Amino acid sequence: MKKLIVSTLLITSITGTYYSATPAEAASRCVDQNTKLVKLPNFKSKTTLTQMKKGQFVFKGYKYADSYSKALRSFGQPGEITVERASYGTLGQMNYGDFTVVMYSKNRNEKLQNLKGQEMIFEVGVKSKISQGTIEQSLGKSTRTDMTTKSTKFLSYGKHTAVSYKKVKGVWIAQEIHYGIESSTSEYKSSTGKLTKLKTKPLSSKDLKAMTQKKYQISGVKLGASPASVKKLVGYSNHELNTLIPVHQALVQAYGDMDWVEMYYEAPKCDEQYRLTNILFDYSNMKVPFSSIEKVLGKAKKVETTSYMDGKTKVNQKTYYYKNIEVHTEVVGKKYMVNSVIYGS
Repeated sequence: MKKLIVSTLLITSITGTYYSATPAEAASRCVDQNTKLVKLPNFKSKTTLTQMKKGQFVFKGYKYADSYSKALRSFGQPGEITVERASYGTLGQMNYGDFTVVMYSKNRNEKLQNLKGQEMIFEVGVKSKISQGTIEQSLGKSTRTDMTTKSTKFLSYGKHTAVSYKKVKGVWIAQEIHYGIESSTSEYKSSTGKLTKLKTKPLSSKDLKAMTQKKYQISGVKLGASPASVKKLVGYSNHELNTLIPVHQALVQAYGDMDWVEMYYEAPKCDEQYRLTNILFDYSNMKVPFSSIEKVLGKAKKVETTSYMDGKTKVNQKTYYYKNIEVHTEVVGKKYMVNSVIYGS
């Protein structure tokens, strides 16, 4: 069984580069839900693993191909829900701590409530000390190897069960147990959006100045727009990720060549009524010195200095704050080069 791989969209390697409400801020405007953690089954039980291999395992009344609503009835409100939409369709995940329900539809526009179960993922962790030998006493020898390194591997056992392992002191110990059906990511033919192949290009002086006045538009898209109105203007994004947790709801859509433009939405009332708050432009492949932006915008009203370790090398970073704009940079050689420009509130 091949696990659906969530695409690497949306949150760039430049962490923390856009404004998002802190949990405390979000909690003040959202209604808390009674989220639950789910106790995992006993995987040292031969019965549990044997049922999984046969595709007959039922967990708290839930079968792997059951509906979203059945998952809610069986496990309660999850701590987090993510919904990703792309050319292959819609992938939903309901997270209950060490347990995740994965749902899927080949229709990119499918509603969360209509998704059907694809698999269940149990994060048993190396502390469980469930060895490959113990697993294979019930499942038998693996039927396929999907990925492997010197210290990790992902093995399938028939059509319904797969296990990821980590080598600990010479012994292969289970990390995750996947139970469900063979994944299918057949291409879903969506219309091509206007910004799908937008080439990377530094923002012009005119663009930057328009941002300071909050008048900037990209293909007619303005801050405050809804996802529906943006789709009407530019068509489909390359892909998008919707995250719902008890105190925060966010939506991110990626556009352009190598997803270099990202649009961030928030729902202030946690009612999924999203509004565009920020647009991020990824400069990491453009080799643009900060001095070229400073010539246009002048001296920043605020500068923050940070750093990180790249192996044994310390890399210095600076974030420059202007009205409605953040410019994120890091030292390359002797110059501060632009990593990203973020427009918005």
